[in-house]
Amino acid sequence: MTDNRSTGWKVPLLFCGVILSVVCLVGLLRGKPEPPAVPGPLLNQARAITINLDADAEGREWKARIASAASGFATAADKDGRLKNLIETSIESGRFDAACTAAVLVRDDTLRDALLARILDAACAQCATLPWGVLAAHGMGDAETKASAHSALTRQWERCHEKNE
Repeated sequence: MTDNRSTGWKVPLLFCGVILSVVCLVGLLRGKPEPPAVPGPLLNQARAITINLDADAEGREWKARIASAASGFATAADKDGRLKNLIETSIESGRFDAACTAAVLVRDDTLRDALLARILDAACAQCATLPWGVLAAHGMGDAETKASAHSALTRQWERCHEKNE
């Protein structure tokens, strides 16, 4: 006598597949929350920035230093450490273009966000450099950090704008 009854493994497997599909669909539809908007004129100034380190001799020197720090036979942590030192030096020199260029090469997300926050703080010190802060905030990966950065930029923009009126 042969027993031809089903063992019942297909129904639970189908149920798990349906639940997994629903969870994935909800995750895709939910998306990431958008950070608060940066003031339009400030955003336009930031969009107008083009980074061209080849434009002058000092920029070419920064470009070579960045390439040297990000390359070679070293661990990612060593390269990130060299880039961190280079970014801090470029911020002190007022070369936000070099700092932003080097920051995108940092592999450690937490360190990159911290360095971008440092660029943002330095850019917020003067009204003329505030658009560089927008570029730094744009590169941040953490949504809460980015929202905080956008709020700081908006406050500083309003302070700068009050001085001009």
